[in-house]
Amino acid sequence: MLSASTTQRFERAKASQPEYHPNSRVSAELGTKSLIGIIGPCSVGKNYVIDRLTDNDSRFRSVRSISTREPRPDDTPDTMQLFAKTDEGIEELVTLIEGGRAVSYVIHPTTGELYGTLDTSYPGEFNLLPMLSNSTDMYRRLPFRDLRLIGLVAPPDAWESWFNQRHFESAEDRTKRLTEGAQSLDWLLANTDASIICNQPDNPDYAASAIKTVVEQRFVLRDKQTAEQLLSKINALRW
Repeated sequence: MLSASTTQRFERAKASQPEYHPNSRVSAELGTKSLIGIIGPCSVGKNYVIDRLTDNDSRFRSVRSISTREPRPDDTPDTMQLFAKTDEGIEELVTLIEGGRAVSYVIHPTTGELYGTLDTSYPGEFNLLPMLSNSTDMYRRLPFRDLRLIGLVAPPDAWESWFNQRHFESAEDRTKRLTEGAQSLDWLLANTDASIICNQPDNPDYAASAIKTVVEQRFVLRDKQTAEQLLSKINALRW
């Protein structure tokens, strides 16, 4: 249970989210970095593809996110810094935000958990971040040297198999993830400046290679057909 004073500071940080800006030092550092946002439904393979990129090219690095969520088995010190929901943990997090050291933060639309990044979260030339579609405007406002938004999709039957292998806390949680997936695909189809790349189950290196090419050569590649097919599948499962 958080104390009243810690709860108040955390609520003020939540309320300040829409107008938040990092401090001037952090903003200057961002001008030397490129951010690659990877957008797509739950279980489409975002973390797998990011791992393939970072394993094969040292210029690509994973963004080290911050969060108040519970730990997961696949968390690593390189990709996630968790703040415990204690007075000490939340006070540390809020102090970083109040000091302008957070680059960004957002409240998850379905879980209420805080997610974000800090000034220390971007270690590479090209920094890869799994991103919610509703957070893209926030990242567009930040002074990165370059921002590339890339959608990841998959053939509907392959995606459904991967999705069914995932553990969900409840039927409600499963439905929420489907809703988020539909929202991400709607966003990708509507935003023609974002690439859409297929994570092909029979060619596991294709997506990583395609993302690398899109980033290096600065063009847009859109597999609209697979995105539309996957959206139809997800919508059918939602209802």
